[in-house]
Amino acid sequence: MNEDLQQKYLEYQQLTNQLNYGQQQILQLEKQYMELDTLNNALEDVKNTKEGTEIIASLGSGLYIKTSLKSNSKIIMHVGANTNVTKTPDDAKKVIEDQMEQLKKIIGDMRTDLQKGVVRMQQLQKELAKKQQGEK
Repeated sequence: MNEDLQQKYLEYQQLTNQLNYGQQQILQLEKQYMELDTLNNALEDVKNTKEGTEIIASLGSGLYIKTSLKSNSKIIMHVGANTNVTKTPDDAKKVIEDQMEQLKKIIGDMRTDLQKGVVRMQQLQKELAKKQQGEK
């Protein structure tokens, strides 16, 4: 196998690995987007739920408790570094929607990059096939 053919084959393998990794990242980001969308809908539900209504609240890790809604006008939101802030449901929704828009842009950019990688892989496949035909 000549050096040029080896180089193209190596590039093809690396590109395959990068595309697989990129697809996995996109799937994770899409999952995160869906979680934010679910959270956004839940915020709307809380906003429209009457105070005093019995609800089921998550304690985390699949644990829930029945309780009554004391206030639907204040949301405690974790913002990182062990810091929580109080926001109105509309303000919390705005934060979530901004995060969703950022994710949507990142996912779109990654899909564009993946498509470029696919085009390059197709070029490499053609080049490798031609070179292998030429060696026979």
